[in-house]
Amino acid sequence: MNRSGTQVAGQTGALDQHEQAYRLETLGQLTVAFTHDLNNLLGTIANCAALLGRHLTDQDDIDDADRIGGAVQRAAAMSRQLASLAGSLPTSPEPLVVNDVLRGMTALLELTAGPTIAVRLVLPAEPLVVVVDRQQIDLLILNLARNAAESMPRGGTLTIAADSASPTGAAYDQQVRLTVSDQGAGMGPQVVARAFDPFFTTKTKATVAGLGLTTVDGIVRRSGGRVTIDSVIGSGTTVTVTLPWADHLRIARLPGIDD
Repeated sequence: MNRSGTQVAGQTGALDQHEQAYRLETLGQLTVAFTHDLNNLLGTIANCAALLGRHLTDQDDIDDADRIGGAVQRAAAMSRQLASLAGSLPTSPEPLVVNDVLRGMTALLELTAGPTIAVRLVLPAEPLVVVVDRQQIDLLILNLARNAAESMPRGGTLTIAADSASPTGAAYDQQVRLTVSDQGAGMGPQVVARAFDPFFTTKTKATVAGLGLTTVDGIVRRSGGRVTIDSVIGSGTTVTVTLPWADHLRIARLPGIDD
């Protein structure tokens, strides 16, 4: 390709990127407005269902009111994920010990996994500190656990491990690594390549929106980390999240560290 052709190709690529960025920004604005109105409606429905349940005496009617409440909770969870994707949720990053966060979520993780799945935590004695919003890391862990559990309909073991690692071996590059592993059917390369795409899912349940891993990816990126997937068909899947270790954030900013 000659020089003029290279310039044209470069300009075309830049225009495509600009158009894509504009579309994403517009989609984000629409998502913020949508989730705001949706949450208002869900709040009204939830309050009405709660008031209705207090005045019912027939058990079947009470069960129906409970189902309405459950549906509202699922819709609210989906709305939070959409808002998280759009970056519209207010966040308050703070130093958190990942070990303590996971131990405190044990009961919730077991409930999320279900009775046929054993939840196994592998945590070091060393405190692993990250700076992240508490609600965001809870949402991240629950999404990964739910995704892993749904891949094991016949049961199995869900393993959540945390440790520290340094890709370069330098102290300032220390990271906290969180891995979530399942014993499910696994995914092929083509599925893994699309796993973080919004609304992409291989599941058939009507309650699955395909936002779990997309939400995880957004939270991790905003927290300065990265997420990867290792999966083999027939051998399960491992999702690895790496976040900067808070103890070393100050060291990484010292003058001359990149010299």
